[in-house]
Amino acid sequence: MTLYEIYKAQLLGYSADTHTQIVADWLKNSADGTIEVFGTPPLTLTNCKGGKLVSYTITGNTVQDGEPSPDVPVEVQSVGDLVTEGEHKGKYAVPVTVASNSSNSVTSIIYLDEPLRKIGNYQDELYPDKVIRRCKSVILDGTEEWTTSVVSGGTLRRFIWAKSLNSKDYKLGICNRFKYAYRNANHGIYINSINTGLYIFNNDISTVDEFKAWLASNNVEVIYPIESATETISRTNIKTIKSASATLSVDTTVQPSNVSVTYTTSKSYAQSEQQLTSQLFDVMEEIE
Repeated sequence: MTLYEIYKAQLLGYSADTHTQIVADWLKNSADGTIEVFGTPPLTLTNCKGGKLVSYTITGNTVQDGEPSPDVPVEVQSVGDLVTEGEHKGKYAVPVTVASNSSNSVTSIIYLDEPLRKIGNYQDELYPDKVIRRCKSVILDGTEEWTTSVVSGGTLRRFIWAKSLNSKDYKLGICNRFKYAYRNANHGIYINSINTGLYIFNNDISTVDEFKAWLASNNVEVIYPIESATETISRTNIKTIKSASATLSVDTTVQPSNVSVTYTTSKSYAQSEQQLTSQLFDVMEEIE
């Protein structure tokens, strides 16, 4: 039995010599492979070989801590923290760290034009070279063309922005200053069912000019689901470390709803090259 015969059996997948095939199979089972893990971070990478991730998907998330009102807004936050200075100012940073128990760590930062959002089952997905957008944000600042009318027998005043927003589901949305609901309310907001406009109910204001002036000082953000759209980004590889047990975390204020990664693993990671060679010769001796 020679090394040439062993490697030939590995490549062909068989050998006429049973002993050679046994050794070839043993080497194959000790070789590097890939593992996919997924869930809400942090994730555990077992027997990580190091290098970069083979692939990854980071799924968006959107949270709001409380119910908003026109005078007491509640910020809508998503995955990605706004960079306020430096080369990437104005971008949203998504840092991913892989660390071991020995304090060895490496961080890769992905920069995006917008954060990763999620509304209902509609969620943005980040890949190494693209983002699949399924949510959209619009900021209302009073520059829009608004009209007004009263409904419910003259008891509710609504302001109408007659613009098609192409919402995928008019019943879903989130807003920083109004409760999103497909119904009339003293204070509320929604996109109409035929996608021809956005309605805001506000009984505290009676004219369009007053409403536009209020919006100019009190910007309203609305996030809603849309048809999938692909956004191409600069490719960012996420680095890993060589470790028997490493932890992958996403270091953003709002955590992703899910992370899926595929990484290179070595089944013989815990063994030195000398130990592996010794075991190979032991196997060869046993079968000869």
